[in-house]
Amino acid sequence: MLQVFNDLKKRVALIDDVTDFCIERTLEYGDKKISFKYPRKGSHATDLKNEYYIRTKDDEYVIKSVADGEETNSYIAQLNIEELESKQFIYGYKSTEKTITACLTEVLSGTGWTVGVCSITKKRTIEKEESCTAWELVKECISTYRVEIDINSIDKVIDIYEQLGSDKGSYIMEGLNLKKLSRTKTTYDFFNVIIPIGKDGLEINVNGKNYIENFDYTSKRITRIWKDERYTNTESLIEDATAKVKEASRPVEAYAVEIKDLAAQSDMYNIIDYDLGDVVTLISKNNRIKTKQRIVKIIEYPKKPKNNSVELSTAKKTFSQIQKSAQEITKQQAIEAAKNIVSASAIALTSDNPSENVTREEFETFKQDIEQRLSVLEGGE
Repeated sequence: MLQVFNDLKKRVALIDDVTDFCIERTLEYGDKKISFKYPRKGSHATDLKNEYYIRTKDDEYVIKSVADGEETNSYIAQLNIEELESKQFIYGYKSTEKTITACLTEVLSGTGWTVGVCSITKKRTIEKEESCTAWELVKECISTYRVEIDINSIDKVIDIYEQLGSDKGSYIMEGLNLKKLSRTKTTYDFFNVIIPIGKDGLEINVNGKNYIENFDYTSKRITRIWKDERYTNTESLIEDATAKVKEASRPVEAYAVEIKDLAAQSDMYNIIDYDLGDVVTLISKNNRIKTKQRIVKIIEYPKKPKNNSVELSTAKKTFSQIQKSAQEITKQQAIEAAKNIVSASAIALTSDNPSENVTREEFETFKQDIEQRLSVLEGGE
């Protein structure tokens, strides 16, 4: 059920007969958007106008695109962050060595938005010399503090995390839930030696060196100077320079994946459920791929989960291990689901296609992993 509000925030319609309803969520800035179709001559077609608001059970959106069709119109609505985009800092903004909570509390003041969950204690400097908006400063904070956010646009709350998601032990693999896969690996911004320089020529000293290096991927040496006047102490400069060179010193992998969202179609498969930010193990025999990747984008069709898809990218941070409390299923459901996964995966391997590149030994390792989890569940440990 979609609630529609006019530009004065007065509710004008309740709609439950839209088609192709889709929710798209991305990790980078916590952004979300929805799209759907509605009959051109439907009873509420005149209520779906540009700059009107749509509220779902979770979020509020602003209609930004209306495309007329012969029989149905197509609509796209973006997450409503109007107050953040409207607050202007005409002469720029500067916050010196503050926590992200302190910085954003100041930035959000007067917008109706607040900071919710946040346990980040490190301090950084945020500086914009030119005019900017509160939303631009939120994005600057995400980059500078190296955090991820979850936006609640109904309550107007921004929750801040070191990282979203976890590694629940979920798999995406051929014969189970992988339908289609494409991969790109890029090194356009590659370097493996960084010379960081802070305010007033501030340099670091790490074992007598004024640079940080990372040769995990290749021994060739590509150097970059990184100068940022916002850094006034070497501890923060070293911490962030180390993170930067770690990311830049290896190829960036990105995967576009069409999946069978089994967890959305049946509770039996909750053990392979996933969410934005989660780490999943991707296995493709045909593409010689076996890797852990983060989910950075989810496109979901609540009424047609078979059309769901995800985008994966190289995990940039370390994730905590699976915890029993994160499994929102009963012990018996988990046991039966795991058995089904092993069975489905075994069927997938019986074809013995010579072109397939995940070996039977690798599958046995995967199977043993699942069975090990079964023994823990059945033993009640």
